Amino acid sequence: MRQVDRLILASVAGAVAGLGTILAHRSALLRNRPGGIENVHHILGRTFHSGDDVIISTMGLRSVSWWPGSRKPYLVEWPGVISNAGGHPSWFAAATSLRRPDGQLLPNLLARYNLSGAKRIAVVGFSAGSNSGVRELIRNAEDRKRISFVGAFDGLHPVLSQQSTWNLQDPMSFFVSPKQLEPWLAYMALAAAGRKGMVMTASSIPEPAPNLSTSKFALTKCLEQTGIAAGRLSPGQDPWLDIVPGGNDMPLPDATQHVVQQETKTRVRYATIGALRALEAERSKNVQADHLAQAAMIPAVLRATLVPLWQASSQS
Repeated sequence: MRQVDRLILASVAGAVAGLGTILAHRSALLRNRPGGIENVHHILGRTFHSGDDVIISTMGLRSVSWWPGSRKPYLVEWPGVISNAGGHPSWFAAATSLRRPDGQLLPNLLARYNLSGAKRIAVVGFSAGSNSGVRELIRNAEDRKRISFVGAFDGLHPVLSQQSTWNLQDPMSFFVSPKQLEPWLAYMALAAAGRKGMVMTASSIPEPAPNLSTSKFALTKCLEQTGIAAGRLSPGQDPWLDIVPGGNDMPLPDATQHVVQQETKTRVRYATIGALRALEAERSKNVQADHLAQAAMIPAVLRATLVPLWQASSQS
């Protein structure tokens, strides 16, 4: 197992730290209402200078204090607005006034925040901020070219198709409209080819509605589709590798081994396809805590993925 994968998995051990901050941030975003989009955008972080790296957060980060060194990226929070469907924030609605006729969203979003001089761009979202926010940011091909890294944490809920149409040899047959997943599959393909950086996670949280997929199931099928297209997997092959505590072939940091051993019903699995990283942690004892733990581990996972990616490209 590569060191970067060990670092990702080690972050699970301390995942519950900082939940108060995440919850407070999420609560503040959920207070936004439709019609108030022009007033709810706000910027987090230091003063922006042309040529700075930028992280666009959709309910994923509150600060970049975890970034090593004094030269930190600029962080902007792009909040969604509350939708009429279950009270979840929607970035589809937030993107309506910003998307250009050619389909691009990023130029107008950056201009809104006076960030058009950004050097590299990463987008990071949690829960609905991933399912809706990140998806909108990577929907357009030109926007995908501009974004160098995507972090999607526990939020991927496409509509399921009728069971009679399911085909184990076709991962997309499980969903009513594969177009829902096209932005994800397009960026995952870029990461699988090593052209972009990407990390995706899923927990055991149940589906938001009976006809929607869990993030774990949807991520699994997207990994299958990506692996098949990249020639890394065969149809029907499980993309996940199980983490066995103390296994000689997959040595883990002691802290992670302790968590896995103590939570006997916890299952941690990971997948790697090129520069695409995926992590799935299932804790059947408390699915809500599992979901929130995914939010708390975002900084640690980004330190293991985004930080070395940008540091390496700065030195090349």
